[in-house]
Amino acid sequence: DALIHTGNVSIDSVIDDKLSLAKEKNIIYEENAKNMYYGDIEINELALLIGLALDNAIEACEKVEENRYIYFEARNKKDYLVIHITNSIIPHTKPRFYKTSKLVDKMNHGFGVEEIKDIVKRYDGDIQYDTKEDRVVLRIILKTKKD
Repeated sequence: DALIHTGNVSIDSVIDDKLSLAKEKNIIYEENAKNMYYGDIEINELALLIGLALDNAIEACEKVEENRYIYFEARNKKDYLVIHITNSIIPHTKPRFYKTSKLVDKMNHGFGVEEIKDIVKRYDGDIQYDTKEDRVVLRIILKTKKD
């Protein structure tokens, strides 16, 4: 029952997996990611980045009692791929965005943020987290063409 999200099998598979997990946890998921241009971005790295970012969004949403949601958007702007992932958080909290995990199995968790940063760096990109009252917006910019 695979869905077409971006048109790339690897990325769509990752999104399908995370979408299934989100549904199990009563998290509303919406997206706008069709016709993405990847250029020189390694698809497996991009799939890993998206998977890790969605894992983090799902983990944050699990802590919210009502109005759990994730919105994934990817679009191209000139020579860049711009990804926004918005997710609900507990109102008026300030998440910390570094290697940290609240999960019991700390040996196998907490590395997502660092891996995302490493991938972004390899593609001369930028990463920003913007915390609003009841949501976080992760903004990732990746260069699609190597110099």
